[in-house]
Amino acid sequence: PPLPAPRAGVAGAWADVREAWGASAERAWPEASSAASMFAPVTSVCVLMLALVLFLDMTRAGSWPIQALLLAGPSPAIAGLANATCIIAVVIVFTYLFTALYACRLRPMLALLLGWTMGSPPALLSWVLAVRLRSLGVPLDWPTLLLVAWQLLPGLPLGLLVWKDEEPPLLAQYSLLVSSAACAWLFAAMDEWTLWLTLLFLVLWDLFAVLSPAGPINYILRLAQEWVYMGDRFDLPSGLSYTRENFTLGSGDLVFYACAFARGCMVGPATALGCLVAILVGFSLTAVAAMASDRPAVPALPIVVLLATAVYFASLLAAEDMLRDFARAGVML
Repeated sequence: PPLPAPRAGVAGAWADVREAWGASAERAWPEASSAASMFAPVTSVCVLMLALVLFLDMTRAGSWPIQALLLAGPSPAIAGLANATCIIAVVIVFTYLFTALYACRLRPMLALLLGWTMGSPPALLSWVLAVRLRSLGVPLDWPTLLLVAWQLLPGLPLGLLVWKDEEPPLLAQYSLLVSSAACAWLFAAMDEWTLWLTLLFLVLWDLFAVLSPAGPINYILRLAQEWVYMGDRFDLPSGLSYTRENFTLGSGDLVFYACAFARGCMVGPATALGCLVAILVGFSLTAVAAMASDRPAVPALPIVVLLATAVYFASLLAAEDMLRDFARAGVML
């Protein structure tokens, strides 16, 4: 339809601007509110990671038992590069295996793969928490541990092995948050070089997997669209992603958001707060990029990880030392 003629005078021009802004805001508000609702799972996983860092006394040099399982080398940088290379190789193999099983619609094999991948970290974390409680003098036997673990993690087996049409939404979200925190703990327990090199490799892999025509995530999205056009569906477990009306955030993204935040918690409160703000700002910028893009998906890791990394090292080199100097001088901020 033809555009309406502009109104005469300053008052008329201002009315035109208000109407145009109101229409634009009305169209953008549902997407913006959906993106803002994603702050809840991101913040929840970060809070869980803060509790784990404090309770397990995790350090930047690596924490037991994960650090003991990593490769050693003549220097921390070389060892970190070797470990990061092995980790990203496993991620690539797992992603392509997942893609093949999805394309072939092998639901039982998918359930087995996902159950092992996302169910084993919470099991390992439960054992580490039990060892920590025993070291603090808390009497705890294995039957009690299994009972408590089942009460705390009831959504994991159901959330990972039951599909969307059959699974309660709250159970799926609980499963996602707990399993994401447990997976993030695995990475946060690694040493400095291994962690940051792994995150760098994952950013590059995320860009390729989502944006490249040969990327596995891109292929899965296109295949799912083709099945929908043909009147067919093959849903994945809802415990794999946190979904709102216009946005879907994968569990892997939550894992590495929480991992970057946990690293900041190991330095100090200023770094932790800075990393959390960087994660939320980075996610907001990612959401803006998604709304402006005509692609079915955009990578959710690069902006967030790069911002959190920049804030982490900037705070590590400047802010924490400055705050400690103020504390020694008796100045409270």
